[in-house]
Amino acid sequence: MPLRALLGLVAVSFLLPAPSLAWDETAHRAIARIAEEHISASALRRYRYYVPSGQELEDVSYWAQSLFQERPETEAWHSITLPPDATAVDLQRDCPLGDCITVKIREAEGIVRLAHKPRAVVSDYVRFLVHLAGDLHQPLNAGYPPGEGVSDPPVVYQGVEMPLSKFWDDHLFEGVSVDELADRIRRRITPSKLREWQTGTLKDWTWDTHLVAVRVAYGSLPAGTPRQLDAEYVATARSAAEEQLAKAAVRLAVSLDRVWP
Repeated sequence: MPLRALLGLVAVSFLLPAPSLAWDETAHRAIARIAEEHISASALRRYRYYVPSGQELEDVSYWAQSLFQERPETEAWHSITLPPDATAVDLQRDCPLGDCITVKIREAEGIVRLAHKPRAVVSDYVRFLVHLAGDLHQPLNAGYPPGEGVSDPPVVYQGVEMPLSKFWDDHLFEGVSVDELADRIRRRITPSKLREWQTGTLKDWTWDTHLVAVRVAYGSLPAGTPRQLDAEYVATARSAAEEQLAKAAVRLAVSLDRVWP
């Protein structure tokens, strides 16, 4: 390959977005399964009208994660970054191009509610909504902007060094089945928590997730470089993550009931 072409490919690679963070498929399926227990019968009927026959919420819950090669512009839709000195979500500052998760969920809700677009397009946005509602509650998806090792520091888990994001993406629920994780989520949704989590705006939910990133994902890390993830950190992270999944399930149901009252 000519040197100029090689340099061009290298330059382009630096411009590509970093891989977005996401719960794994087990987590997304568990979120969707519990959400389906909380949505209204009318919303469930409308969902089944737009989504291909036989596909329940959990069957489409990971669909959006597979689109990055086909539709690379959607990768940015799965996250938002807030500066360390933020005291609230400011979409003009944090999402100037309108391509962050908070804005895209709002856009998806509007497209699904109005249903002015072709049925196939509305179906896609229903599936985006199911997936993004889960990703909105992954703490590192609302964490700090990349740079200076703050947003994704190296950690060591079970003797293996990895970025913090890989631990949260791949290891939090490693070996846990969808059935078991759904049961854990279900137990966390007490009547009082249900009422609490059903309130608020998308910006409120984004800020709530950011605080979990600040206080738990980053704030509970042991000292040192790389950080050795001890049993205390792992237990704290898993507990916080399960609560985030429970919030995601409740709020996905809220979103679907909101677009299909």
